[in-house]
Amino acid sequence: MVDSVKNYGVTGVSANVELGKKNVTVKGTSDKVQLEGFGGGNARAQIEEGTANSHAVTYNQMHNRINTLPRVYSNVVSYNSGTTNMMTVRANTTVLSVSVEALENWTSANTSTNIIVGDNGDDDRLFTSFDPTVSTVDETNHTYSEQTTIKSRVSAGSATGGTAKIIILYAGGKVLGAPQQTIDTQTEINIFFDSSGSMNSTLSPLTTMRNEKLKEAILPFYDNNETIYNQNVTITNIGNERVFDQMRTMGSSANVTQVINLVFSDENSPYGAVGSYPTNRTSQYDTDMSNLRSDIASANSANTSSYYRSVLFQVDTGPGSYGGYKTFTQAVYNGTGNYSGTNGLASYEGDQVYLVNDVIAGSNATYYANQIISSLNNLGYDLPTLEY
Repeated sequence: MVDSVKNYGVTGVSANVELGKKNVTVKGTSDKVQLEGFGGGNARAQIEEGTANSHAVTYNQMHNRINTLPRVYSNVVSYNSGTTNMMTVRANTTVLSVSVEALENWTSANTSTNIIVGDNGDDDRLFTSFDPTVSTVDETNHTYSEQTTIKSRVSAGSATGGTAKIIILYAGGKVLGAPQQTIDTQTEINIFFDSSGSMNSTLSPLTTMRNEKLKEAILPFYDNNETIYNQNVTITNIGNERVFDQMRTMGSSANVTQVINLVFSDENSPYGAVGSYPTNRTSQYDTDMSNLRSDIASANSANTSSYYRSVLFQVDTGPGSYGGYKTFTQAVYNGTGNYSGTNGLASYEGDQVYLVNDVIAGSNATYYANQIISSLNNLGYDLPTLEY
């Protein structure tokens, strides 16, 4: 039996209350209540969904409300913008409407002048027809079931000037920043390997990289279809060392949306870049560089500047080996010495062409795949790196 009951005269709780041994503690102050877990740190409160304005709401109610609020994205494009990656929406995002309004006079625009908005699966899924004289709205109410990059595509027609504002009204979570370059199923990636003999230790892991590791990273961009990947991603062994001639490679058909040329090389006899730096350009270099610049300019004119990308990987085959080649590549891409202006690639460097120095010879496939991924990301892509 209970011998006695002590009465402390407590009419309310004015101290912290532990709800069971080693359990949650309720702490109260004059203006708030805190739930603290055993050992410190906040504890989670669980409530029913609110049904009145004065009720608290659950996480699901708040999350669902946020995802139904309309949000606005806007971007300005020009008559010569070509394809622009505007934003990447998360799964279950609904595009409510897209409007396009001309901001400046579209000089000489004709019936071939148009702006469409869509995605890789359907170019004009969200907006189909642009009229330079009025503001046009397409109410699409299209819901994306998976994460998707939304693109605008401008066809100049005869227009020689003009800008337009694209406004997208959507409901869903926050959008992701869209990479300005994306690989699609019609992207050709050409890998060139210097097979003159000095880089033999690099060939095997480079081939494994193409067949396995690079495929792991970018196969989703080819709809996870290995046949499409194998048709578009190739590796060519070539021993003539004319790297800037190899970079001239363009699409094999009119259906190709973009070309990426990746060249691995450690020295260059035709350009005089072996053990020492060639202060004076060779005639072979002048020919190849002139042709390359002409082809890039033509591709930009015909397809916009998003069509062509190339990367030169200067491979270091050993301490003190071919030091003149590294200095030579830096001069070409930085536009220094006799390789300035139209005699080099400085005007394209960082936008369409890129140089990677000191690539390790005879490394592993993951290393080479990540070298490619990193360089392409520096040229505007957003590709996932691989773990070792």
